Amino acid sequence: INRDEEYIMVNNLYDVETKTQLQLLTPLAIKLIQGPVLLAYPFHYLTGFCCSCSSSKGKHLRGNQSCEEDLDLYNASTHCLNFSKYWYTVNSLEHPMIEHTLFMNFFFRRESPSNYHWWDLTHRQEFTIGSHNYHEFNPEKTVIATYVAERPKEESIKLDYKNKRLLIPQLMPGLTSSELPPRYARGASDYIILSKDLIEGDGGECDKAGVSYRAFFYQTNRCKVPPGTCLKNQPLDLWNEDDKKLKAGKKGSFLLRFYGMPHKDAILINKTTGQHWLALEYTYRHLTIVHIEIDARNITVLRKGHFAQLNAIVTSSTAGTSQIHVHVLNTGLVAARFTAKAVKCSEGVSDSSEDSVLIPPQSKKVLLLFVQLGSLDINDDILCTVKLRSENVEQVAERQAVVKPKGRCICYMHCKCTCIKESLSCKLVTIEDYHKAGFRGSLPVLHTLKYHQIFTILFIIIVINIVFLII
Repeated sequence: INRDEEYIMVNNLYDVETKTQLQLLTPLAIKLIQGPVLLAYPFHYLTGFCCSCSSSKGKHLRGNQSCEEDLDLYNASTHCLNFSKYWYTVNSLEHPMIEHTLFMNFFFRRESPSNYHWWDLTHRQEFTIGSHNYHEFNPEKTVIATYVAERPKEESIKLDYKNKRLLIPQLMPGLTSSELPPRYARGASDYIILSKDLIEGDGGECDKAGVSYRAFFYQTNRCKVPPGTCLKNQPLDLWNEDDKKLKAGKKGSFLLRFYGMPHKDAILINKTTGQHWLALEYTYRHLTIVHIEIDARNITVLRKGHFAQLNAIVTSSTAGTSQIHVHVLNTGLVAARFTAKAVKCSEGVSDSSEDSVLIPPQSKKVLLLFVQLGSLDINDDILCTVKLRSENVEQVAERQAVVKPKGRCICYMHCKCTCIKESLSCKLVTIEDYHKAGFRGSLPVLHTLKYHQIFTILFIIIVINIVFLII
């Protein structure tokens, strides 16, 4: 496994609603260690054996004889062969899979007055996901990772696994490294791939791998055929044949290297299940998708221009013109430009002018709108809807305002609009209108004791501020 660490920094998120990039107040870092991508063929050992003259008491059958019987009756001199120091195990193959593993840790950056540090979200728990573990989460389930990958491409499967057998050399006990033949020394590249039709499990057919005395005994004119007859297609012969082709720069038919490049760890074993895989290098493009879910309480998104409150709307009218002062609080964590406009005015009055201003985070600004009454002879109150938008959001907040010809009115916080010479006691707006104006939560509970006096003082302060603003 390549244990080189990579870090993926996540500073922005994509908002599917606004189709914009949103900045994170607390960036996320993902430490990633990626294992190799391998083409892994599951394989299963197919049993086979020989009877040894040094141990004639066994229950194995070969060549239609039993090691428990008196071997002299069956020409034991030919049946009891000396074991070779070099064996091959025969294995069946299955459809390959992609073997791939990812190791991940998750961190958030936390700021302090003088510095910052990275906080481990999973308390040093390393997530291990891949082809054998598609899903993992921490005990608190604040981080969940899911692994999804495509299957191996058909053109990458060059082994006819249904009709081939994998022959793996196996050393007998006591064999030293100096005794290794070339077919062992070159490793997994020289494993043999052989058609299952060229392998005889009970050794009863000539010229097939695994041939036994039985096949030799029952062949026609066995005593007249040349030595070595009936012994073709043995693993050593096939290895020598392909080795000659390899040295001549030609492609062979039996060595594993001609079907793919084995990984340095060619045999993979699941220690829990005992499952074995033949691992080849996968040289094709491979798509892996990892879905990561993180508890939203650990994420702070800087939504530019998404949140603002219409704290107050003050209107004043003179002959032919009305002014609307819109008090806006940017409740977001990023400076944003907001634009206000009064629309849908009653009494046939046209929409107001627009005003735009850049407001720092957690700060207030006043926007000034003008409504032209012209020569309209209006005595009734004019109702307009003040809409607030930003560069990223079409509508951030809205609130109904009252324009009184030749008068002043105020719509403040959670109170309905009221005008001079009217009752200044606070009458609550509906919860729906409260939220439309950009406020959150429930409506405040009013303390009726002298509340109208407090409201009157606020009205006077706002009007004074407006006068200074105009001057």
